[in-house]
Amino acid sequence: MVESIRRARNTNPYWLNALDGFHDDPTKIEAVRNILTELESITPEEIQQAAQAYLQPDRAWRATVTAEAAAE
Repeated sequence: MVESIRRARNTNPYWLNALDGFHDDPTKIEAVRNILTELESITPEEIQQAAQAYLQPDRAWRATVTAEAAAE
C-alpha cells in the first residue's frame, strides 16, 4: 500500500484528487502530507490486535458462487 501511494504521488490524478476540497477542509492538507508516515508507523502487533478484534470466527460468513445449469 505504501509503495502504491508513493507511485501515485507522481501522477496528476493523485494530486487533483488530493487537492480537491482543501479550501473547505484545511485538515485535508495535513492528511495528505502525513499519510505515508502514518502508514509506515503501523506495527505488525497493531495489525494483529486489529485482526483479533474484528476478524471473529463467529461473525465470519462465506459465499459460494455457482453457475446456473446451461439452458437447453
